[in-house]
Amino acid sequence: MGKEEGAAGISGLVLAKLGVLCLRSITSLITLAMMILISGQTKTLIMNTVNEISLTYKPTFLFDNVKISSSDTAYRILKNIWPDDLNLSESFYCLHLNNANKVVNVHLVSKGGITGTPADQRLIFGTALKAAATAIILAHNHPSGTLRPSVSDDRITQKFKEIGELMLIKVVDHIIITEDGYFSYADEGEL
Repeated sequence: MGKEEGAAGISGLVLAKLGVLCLRSITSLITLAMMILISGQTKTLIMNTVNEISLTYKPTFLFDNVKISSSDTAYRILKNIWPDDLNLSESFYCLHLNNANKVVNVHLVSKGGITGTPADQRLIFGTALKAAATAIILAHNHPSGTLRPSVSDDRITQKFKEIGELMLIKVVDHIIITEDGYFSYADEGEL
């Protein structure tokens, strides 16, 4: 008895016991039994399935083809896209830029609470790669209104800069936004 006959026999016995007389079910069970009998292939199929970041790349430019030439330009774009909760909860955004410093994508990385929000470097650089970005601008808000970066802000900025250097994706700036203004790591020479 070959593998296919064995699979069909197993399927037939299962169906007979259940009293199901549906051709579709027989075909499904034969397929399942064949997969079980072919050693290792089922495990391989399951193990080769992974999560993937999904992003559609359309080479249209946002904001009327605006070139980011200063932190002020980036701030005006960010203020334009930021929701009305600037003073309520912290959010983290990433602007993806092409080689001409034009915005090709805006990525809302996370929305957090009153005093913080996560900034996962794997998600940020994963989407930057998918967007074919050559540079990024990081941005988050301080609902408290303070423009002083925290020790944590300094640490993640340095970490992102180092990762960007390894991946050939330049971190152009990290901007902290409030209702009344912004702080730019690039302008302060801290990047």
